[in-house]
Amino acid sequence: MADKYRIPSESDLATATEVTRLIYVDVDANSNKYWVGYCLANGEFYCEYGRVQDAKGDCRHDYYTTKDLKGKSNEAHLTQKIKEKARKGYVEQKVAAVLGAPAIKTSSKTVNNSELKRRAADEIKGDSETKKLVTWLAEVNIHNITSSTNIAYNASTGSFTTPLGTLVTDSGLVEARDVLSSLTPFVTKSDWENSRYKRMLGDYLQLIPQDVGRNRGWHETLLAATDSLQQQNDIIDALEAALTTSAKSVDGTKAKKQDTVFNVALDVIKDSKILSAIKKKYSSDKGNHYDVKDYKVKGAWGVEISTVRQAFQKQGMPLGNIKQYWHGTKASNLLSILKGGLVIPRSSDPHVCGRMFGDGLYFSDQSTKSIRYATGSWTRGGNTSRVFMFICDVSMGKEYTPRGYQNGRFSIPRGYDSCFAKGGQSGVQNNEMIVYKTNQADLVYLVEFTR
Repeated sequence: MADKYRIPSESDLATATEVTRLIYVDVDANSNKYWVGYCLANGEFYCEYGRVQDAKGDCRHDYYTTKDLKGKSNEAHLTQKIKEKARKGYVEQKVAAVLGAPAIKTSSKTVNNSELKRRAADEIKGDSETKKLVTWLAEVNIHNITSSTNIAYNASTGSFTTPLGTLVTDSGLVEARDVLSSLTPFVTKSDWENSRYKRMLGDYLQLIPQDVGRNRGWHETLLAATDSLQQQNDIIDALEAALTTSAKSVDGTKAKKQDTVFNVALDVIKDSKILSAIKKKYSSDKGNHYDVKDYKVKGAWGVEISTVRQAFQKQGMPLGNIKQYWHGTKASNLLSILKGGLVIPRSSDPHVCGRMFGDGLYFSDQSTKSIRYATGSWTRGGNTSRVFMFICDVSMGKEYTPRGYQNGRFSIPRGYDSCFAKGGQSGVQNNEMIVYKTNQADLVYLVEFTR
């Protein structure tokens, strides 16, 4: 008979000879459950189980001594339990890579020595103020993940783990993004009762576990908000940015060689003339966006991502017609951008909305239009205690200006290099400038704003 109250020590769990983590998500059955079995080094067996949100908390336990196993090895018992759970629909956690240390949800005060922040602060070139900024960005990145999901941050390893104690890996995130993309058409139509939607939602929650509550109907509310897909994609983006900075290999040992992640320099703008010019540009570029009219320039950094600048100089600049435009983004996205520049998402991706003019990099000559992307005015969420925008050199080359509303399947005609969507003429209220190659844009300044 199993002991339902005995719990082994963390060191006993860490030295287990075999660990299997299973998860079961079924919308119709209102199930969001997990089960973890440990073959302990002393020959005994332990398992814990419950709803995902109860992991490492109010979960249930079974402890089997060698006497309780009645002569059967703990490995044989584990095999039997796996078969029993499989018949009920449980599957092995798809992002399994066991870490030695337990995952603990930490506050920003306890992650000051995190690997993510250390790598960013060490590699991003700049002065003490820049180091403070980078540290803050890393904290925002971590908070964006842990506050939105049941994924925890492990300060001792600089890694993220699911409630089952498993490392979130790159391959798991690729699969999660694919599943999220497949969910998009069902979410768009609010087709909550579709069996395919329910099955794929279960698959997604097995990869990115989240607290869905205990009451039925969560499959209708989890992705119902207009920006829910954007929020889920932000989580995946933040995880990807964090994972690339990990100094641990997937088995928890120190990697032999670390490639540079952040090949970027940030220089605080101390020249009063340059700062005045940035302030003047922001003021003169303002549009009629009254919800953000009170923001003012607080400070700025010169940005140089060597790979981005080299590509721009070699391939973008020869097109000519170089303009300086604004690009706004949430603070939790900044580390990803500083890692390698702006990227062009596909319009079919779940987080992309309002892409009337095709897949490209979107800018504006109206500062208040762009800052709304940084403040969360277009979509809910995002840290708004500090607000940032980029000023970018954009090589527009030969511009094409469309007439009338576009449906998103738009592409510029042959012979043109960019799109200048004019407010009041191209189906939009405010100007938008779009280029379709990343080498047509270079990040020049990172500007911080205050209200």
